[in-house]
Amino acid sequence: MSPSTEPTPTAGTVTDGRVGPPALDERPDDVFAVVTGLYAALLVAPLVTAGVTRVVGDPAVLYLVFLGGLVFTVAVAAIAVRRIRGLPVRLGSTRKRWLPALVAPGTVAVAGAILVGTGQYSSADGLLGTVAAVGGFAAGGILGIMARSRYSKAITELAESHATWRAAWSDRRRRPMQLLGALGVAGGIVAFGVPVVWNHPFLQPLANVLIPMGAVVFTFGQARTYHATSAGLEQQMPAARALYEWDHFEGYTVAEDAIVLHRRAPWRLPLIYDRDDIDDEEAVVSALDQYLPRLPVA
Repeated sequence: MSPSTEPTPTAGTVTDGRVGPPALDERPDDVFAVVTGLYAALLVAPLVTAGVTRVVGDPAVLYLVFLGGLVFTVAVAAIAVRRIRGLPVRLGSTRKRWLPALVAPGTVAVAGAILVGTGQYSSADGLLGTVAAVGGFAAGGILGIMARSRYSKAITELAESHATWRAAWSDRRRRPMQLLGALGVAGGIVAFGVPVVWNHPFLQPLANVLIPMGAVVFTFGQARTYHATSAGLEQQMPAARALYEWDHFEGYTVAEDAIVLHRRAPWRLPLIYDRDDIDDEEAVVSALDQYLPRLPVA
């Protein structure tokens, strides 16, 4: 049997979606390191403070313990992360990038269940647990987005570029999402006001969910920049990037009002580009033709 001819990643190459040494040799940037430190601190500081409440009840002391735990953990974790070369790219290359966001509420839930089961749960534990769960989930989500963005940038910088364009959804396709989002926000506002005449325990949590979700849905279809490369299709947002490999899509269609990229996962929304927004439609279609089949318009 002849020896394997599988290429070894070298400087400036992309192999099977993996980035070669240039990106993997880089230390994490300061912003990524600090956000990682903040994520760790939002888990450690509440845990330490909850432990101290068992022996100290002075609010001033507990505040200093919490604040000191935050600052110390951020500093130590950030310094440690800066030593791990290629961490953002390695993390951003897999779906494990979302694990930090899930670990925070999961850890809090387990700890809360143990405290309740042993009869040691207190209102202070609930407050600190909320800080850890919500803060850790938010920081972990931001960390995942940052890792994905750095991976996308590293891949596309080494890949062959075919076309770049900026487009939003067509008005006809965007209106239903805007209506749905507006209804969600309106429903959340009503849920906030109803307790004045009917105080139900589920209304406040419902409002907390409806308003932010409605706001997010309302923004669906906003203009984004897209970059077609040999590694996949990159979506560039104001503060983030996402790279979709070509096998993520089933194909594309050219409708009267828009070019639509259909994802293989039926529950994922398609990518839609208003044809009037695209400066060079021929270049976009040519780039898509290299990797995706053109499907008939339904």
